Amino acid sequence: MASEPYQLISRNTLSGTASDITFSSIPSTFEHLQIKATMRGDVSADGHALRVQMGNSSVETGSIYNMQYLWGSSNTFKYSTATANSTYFNFYDTILGANATAGRFGFAVITILDYLNTSKNTSFIAQIGNYGASDKRAGLYGGVMDFTSAIDIIKMYPQTGDFVANTDVALYGIKSS
Repeated sequence: MASEPYQLISRNTLSGTASDITFSSIPSTFEHLQIKATMRGDVSADGHALRVQMGNSSVETGSIYNMQYLWGSSNTFKYSTATANSTYFNFYDTILGANATAGRFGFAVITILDYLNTSKNTSFIAQIGNYGASDKRAGLYGGVMDFTSAIDIIKMYPQTGDFVANTDVALYGIKSS
């Protein structure tokens, strides 16, 4: 019997607040990585952005993150070239804030493709969403890092404030079929 293609590498379910969630020493035994997250923050807003940085041994903070996105908000549709040469990937209104309906969390599924391939730039695809009190969003993102080293660290953090209890972020490795 073949092994499962998705394997849990690490999971972090918060019991209190945290300014970031970082996965380090990511093993080099998979073809792709996937982050599955449900998130809520302590900022007085319906929602705010999730920021993500990656690297090899330490997160890259240079202007190497580029992405595009499509998202819908209640009855608005938006397309953008988003960020070019930013210092992080920015996923808009992915983290539900303190003003959102109690018990609701924003979500993100981020797939990092060929994270070990050193002959091309690191790329990702992502789906995000939230169901806030006054705003509902769904989005599709795609991006690339101007970076060709293997990824072994990923840092996720809110645009402002902290993650709160019950935020749950899991990192999976995906084996080739």
